[in-house]
Amino acid sequence: MNTVTGMLCPSVITQIHFDHLHVLALHQQYRSDSAPLAKQGLVDSVCRALEVHEQLEDEIFYPALEAVNGPVMDQHAASHDEMLRSIDALREMDAYDADYDAAFRALMHAVIHHAADEETIVLPDAERLLAGELDALGARMARRRLELVAAIASQVARDHVRGLCGDPGCCWERRRAPRDSELCYTRSLPAYPRCALLDYLVPRISG
Repeated sequence: MNTVTGMLCPSVITQIHFDHLHVLALHQQYRSDSAPLAKQGLVDSVCRALEVHEQLEDEIFYPALEAVNGPVMDQHAASHDEMLRSIDALREMDAYDADYDAAFRALMHAVIHHAADEETIVLPDAERLLAGELDALGARMARRRLELVAAIASQVARDHVRGLCGDPGCCWERRRAPRDSELCYTRSLPAYPRCALLDYLVPRISG
């Protein structure tokens, strides 16, 4: 796959890396003292991203890996079910509930274990066993992703806006453009704690 095509349609491994990075980055923005609207937006964004990620893996990635490596989904199914239970629990709650923060932490605990297992065991095996199929699987996953996201596009946009606009720690800075007198606006985010898994993933996406 050439460089341009690879940028437009990353391999299946790169897409899974990115999904993990995306969810962990959203998690880093969550604050217990944020406005309930911001919490709800971020949590809903995380839940929808996880549901799309899991469906793509279940439909495309794991069946391809099982075809060359035998049954590998049993352990994945357990973490998948744990995440779905946590998502269902969160959706039964309101962001004003006293246990909302704890419920989100429980979800992210399951997510981090799932992502760490895939990043350190499953994906290295897949890179070796599916070396000749990674780009084709990536193309399939990208097409299916577009279908899944198109069906929930309005909800994704709503959650994103809620997560931005409801967070008092996120503001818009007014600044002057460097080469002309036009004013433009840039989003300023507070600094977030370091995350070992994020530090592991960033080079794999950017490189």
